[in-house]
Amino acid sequence: MTRVIYGANPLSSVICFVAFPRILAIDNELPVDFQKSLVTKYPFLETNDVRGSVDSRESESARSLVYEFFSPNKEVMVALAGEFLCIRTTKYERWETFREHVQNALRTLLATYTLSVFTHVSLNYVNVIDKEALNLGRVGWGDLIRTSLLGPLADADIGGSLEELSSQTSIEIEEGSVRIVSGLVTKPGSDDPCFLIDNDFIRNESLDADEHKSLDLLDQFNRESGRVFRWCIKNRLHEALRPTAVL
Repeated sequence: MTRVIYGANPLSSVICFVAFPRILAIDNELPVDFQKSLVTKYPFLETNDVRGSVDSRESESARSLVYEFFSPNKEVMVALAGEFLCIRTTKYERWETFREHVQNALRTLLATYTLSVFTHVSLNYVNVIDKEALNLGRVGWGDLIRTSLLGPLADADIGGSLEELSSQTSIEIEEGSVRIVSGLVTKPGSDDPCFLIDNDFIRNESLDADEHKSLDLLDQFNRESGRVFRWCIKNRLHEALRPTAVL
């Protein structure tokens, strides 16, 4: 399948998530060296207090801070906690650009802390299809989205009256699985219904904590992402998103 970039990009966010066995040094010490390596590209820092996987009723040490480092425009975030690294962008243009952020964060993590294994690696593409923005307001969802994702929304008798719809499907792929969450959503400040296609590519088996092996897996997930999204939508929506082939 030809790789394309959409001019009317439906992605609201793309998230890479890497989990690992808990590192107490991250919980108990400020990540000074980690920040030093990232501060040029991600100068803004925020923190959130969360609970770790240890039962917090038994130990206050289960409390963990998440350190969130943001790019100057706040469009890219690198989050570090005692059990995970997360890279998120709300302005996704192409894989190569986002991959650089992921590679930089992984390299910094592995250079700063001693890890032997990753327990979970995922790459999450969150698409929000806004018919009004695409000048498709009068077009039925059945002409835009694969019928198997629509459920009762494809029913001519009740589809136009549905207020809520959500479904989840998990499909096995090479090196893992993809979880497809779909349904009706609304954008902030708008009552117009949009359609969510949230594709999460997941590996829950242990993987060596190695930059190259991790990036190879993420590259594979990225290749699958284009095929899965194209499977989710019909030709009319594909064309409305203004695809451009990428060589």
